[in-house]
Amino acid sequence: MFDDEYFIITQPRQDDVRHDLLPDLGPDEDTAALNFRYEALPLGSKPLKFRNSAKSFRDRRGMTTMKVPPDVLFDGDNPVVRSRIRDKLLALNIPHLAIQPAIYLDDWGTWHEDYWYLTFLETFHCWDPKKSELGERVKAVDEYLYTMYRVSLDEAVMRSTPLEQRLLFQLDTLPGLVLAHRSVAGFFRGGGSSGALVVSLQDYPSRA
Repeated sequence: MFDDEYFIITQPRQDDVRHDLLPDLGPDEDTAALNFRYEALPLGSKPLKFRNSAKSFRDRRGMTTMKVPPDVLFDGDNPVVRSRIRDKLLALNIPHLAIQPAIYLDDWGTWHEDYWYLTFLETFHCWDPKKSELGERVKAVDEYLYTMYRVSLDEAVMRSTPLEQRLLFQLDTLPGLVLAHRSVAGFFRGGGSSGALVVSLQDYPSRA
């Protein structure tokens, strides 16, 4: 019932020989020292700063990164979005989501300041262990998480959680899948300008 209402927001797979690849974000030294992936930084903190961590690798192989970055980038599993998406998310007052200012410094030295990092302050345990296909149980920081071959949501948990509290969330899995309700998933679409793969939960994992 609920599986067909949700979409996974993730970075598309890329052909390693293709040019104009999406940047692979990595924090600079100052940002890497912060716990920004799990905590909301104090108000007034400097924006998080990211570079394309794949630049040297691609330069050696004659590969290039797109010069005009898309509306959605990724630091691992976490989306980094432009203001048009951030404004829509702010209007929904999504719980356990901190939207933090971010800057992307591209391969040509241009600063792109119109980005916001989506930090999920809590994960949501709402997958059904009987219907999901589980992989390994892996130690992650101070807890154990499952890798997932296929995800099916727990109908009892979802039914008992008001919709406004489950519009956008991150699962307690490896990878930390970001799920969006169908009413929110469209925020992350945008054709070639999006930078995100928006795939139905029923179609996960996708080879797109």
